[in-house]
Amino acid sequence: MVMRGEKTVLVVEDEGFSRRHVVMILSKIEGCSVLEAVDGSQATHLLSSQPVDLVILDLHLPNAAGVQLVSGLDLLHQLRAGELVAPANLPVIVVTGSDDVVAERIAGAMGVSAFLHKPVKADTLRQAVMMALDEA
Repeated sequence: MVMRGEKTVLVVEDEGFSRRHVVMILSKIEGCSVLEAVDGSQATHLLSSQPVDLVILDLHLPNAAGVQLVSGLDLLHQLRAGELVAPANLPVIVVTGSDDVVAERIAGAMGVSAFLHKPVKADTLRQAVMMALDEA
């Protein structure tokens, strides 16, 4: 797959294996540059310091001590409310290992481009990325 122009995707995922899996899939998309964050604080910093075209966001983001400081839903809410430097309408794909139907509905109400369940299949993620960036 080839993107029109260079696009930057921020992957926000605390679980190393899942993050590397998503990054590997994205690295095979020509024109896709990837940034990585392991928690909401790191993601907030990256969103305020660099232009990003798409966020791929895990819903459960504990800090180093295992305490959930900024959840994926909190980060999504901050983004949509205009509390971050990044555009409020920035495309977001949610990826989760949880079957939390309430979280899925909340994320959907906040306008996510896609809601994917782990383990994410390469073709499914690539298609969701391309659709999200085409809509942006």
